[in-house]
Amino acid sequence: MRKHLLLILMLAALSPWSLRAQTLTVADGTTTNSNIPFYGYNADGTQQSQIIYPADLLTDIIGKDVTEMVFYTSTTGDKAYNGNWKLKLGICENSAFSDNYYDLTTTTVEVYAGTLTRVGSTQTVTITFDSPFNYTGGNLLFDLRNYSGGAWNSTTFYGISSTNASIYSESGYTNSSGTSRSFLPKTTFAYETPASCPKPAALTASNVTANSAVISWTSSASNFVVAYGTGTDPEQMNTVNATTNGVTLTDLTSVTTYNVFVKADCGGGDESEWSNKVTFATTVEPTVVDATHPFTEDFEGSVSFEFVNGTCTNKWAVGTATNNGGSKALYISNNNGTSNAYTNNSTTMVYATKLVELAAGTYHLSYDWKANGESDHDYMRVALVPSNVVLSAGTSTPSGFSSTGLPSGWVALDGGTQCQGVAAWQNHVCDFAPAAAGNYYLVFAWCNDYSSGETPPAAVDNISLTLSSCATPVDVAVSDITAASAEISWTS
Repeated sequence: MRKHLLLILMLAALSPWSLRAQTLTVADGTTTNSNIPFYGYNADGTQQSQIIYPADLLTDIIGKDVTEMVFYTSTTGDKAYNGNWKLKLGICENSAFSDNYYDLTTTTVEVYAGTLTRVGSTQTVTITFDSPFNYTGGNLLFDLRNYSGGAWNSTTFYGISSTNASIYSESGYTNSSGTSRSFLPKTTFAYETPASCPKPAALTASNVTANSAVISWTSSASNFVVAYGTGTDPEQMNTVNATTNGVTLTDLTSVTTYNVFVKADCGGGDESEWSNKVTFATTVEPTVVDATHPFTEDFEGSVSFEFVNGTCTNKWAVGTATNNGGSKALYISNNNGTSNAYTNNSTTMVYATKLVELAAGTYHLSYDWKANGESDHDYMRVALVPSNVVLSAGTSTPSGFSSTGLPSGWVALDGGTQCQGVAAWQNHVCDFAPAAAGNYYLVFAWCNDYSSGETPPAAVDNISLTLSSCATPVDVAVSDITAASAEISWTS
């Protein structure tokens, strides 16, 4: 009987319930206190929404790892808060609060990046941190921002007692200060005692190529195990050891999505849990174009171009809706390639790209194209773009991109101006020299605004790129024509 009782007690001690984080609920969302404001503000051109939690409400979590914050609303029904969100936490030195915003950009720590959702059945918004925040005491600054329209903005954020009928909200302001609210949102903090060997946090992947990536993290340990692969279980992945807070993974497969986990080895058999994962996708292997390797693409077979279409309605596609020989071409479509047509309901910026490795010298490019569109509002641009440029589809154009201009470092391959106003196929040829041997994107970019425009939008076919020892003359023109003579000029 004693053995059975002992076994039951041991199982209870090891049960998931006993290992769950503890919680601390502060405020009720309605109590008036002029020293505990709910902030919104604009600082240094960016907007944030802030809350300051006084230290005397948080004594239970001093020295603990905060892993989650739950906010209560009076509204039922599920709702996804659109956009990309970032939450930062920090210690606020102020003891007396005012209506001015508190700018703590140098000492805040990012603990969450992602989306937010309200669960209607519990009337809560839950933010589960990507990495825990170790609270050491002091007034806690909560700094929340949302990325939309090409900038970080404040947001209307709700916090209230679940029993109150009203909703208190605070959004950012366009001046340099915010307006306080004399209450704190009802908030539950989930926390746990820090592990003796904390798991690494803030994993990032950078300098991603076709076969390598740099992985970085934060940790006070000095020895680590890095697991990487296409699965989700780090125990079943390839591993490498590291003695610094970073490692370069090599011999990766191109165009492949990898997950990476890291755990710390604190010595004496004490290891941390595996970290949260970081995910990245390797790029395509560049196609070598030199004197013995010309590049051609007629879109009839396996297509070597990549598309940066995002969620735009008007997308690059390869299909049979139009062509200039053969049966297929590359074109803009508003129905995933069924037709070569576009919709004017919002600004579109999309790209068709081909990564090429170019040698030093002069290259000759030829392609067939057509694009009707609208004046300098709906058009195609063709350019050579450095491979370190990140192209993003969406509703805004890159800085410097226009019907007659391109961002710094881009080389125009369309004569320096928009491809537009032509409904019939025509051929364009040009010669160019890359700034240096290396990797570049051959880019066909389509831009349209939200007003009128004429179909068809852009279409491209029969691309040829060769390294030439003798540049082809271009801009051939005829002038001074008489009955017996004419003057011919060109650029070479």
